[in-house]
Amino acid sequence: MSQPPAQDQDVQLRRVGDGAELSVVLGPAHDPDTLRAALGLGLSSALCFDAGLACNDDGRWLVLTRWLDTLPDAPALDAARAAMLEQRAAWRALLPAQGDAGSASARASQELRQQQRLRGLFARTNP
Repeated sequence: MSQPPAQDQDVQLRRVGDGAELSVVLGPAHDPDTLRAALGLGLSSALCFDAGLACNDDGRWLVLTRWLDTLPDAPALDAARAAMLEQRAAWRALLPAQGDAGSASARASQELRQQQRLRGLFARTNP
């Protein structure tokens, strides 16, 4: 697997009109186990965090994206970036490593455990 470009290791900011999009790479999008787990966890994540899942422009990387209606001042932007990095860390801890093998039932069991862990994590971060 090739590594994402260096600039994709950190939160990227792209200005669009009066607003901005923050994005950060989660991992490769071509791994079926990663995509399956991400889709299974996506709704729980969307209910608790402001960022959503997407693929980057060339479809190679799974990314978290967050839309900001206005371009915030530096402290607010730093806080938004920190929140994205925390969310990325939570996602990376829950997503399977690329190439994890196992039977369909083992994968289903692992996905259920991951969903339960993510829901627990989200419940602790949102009172």
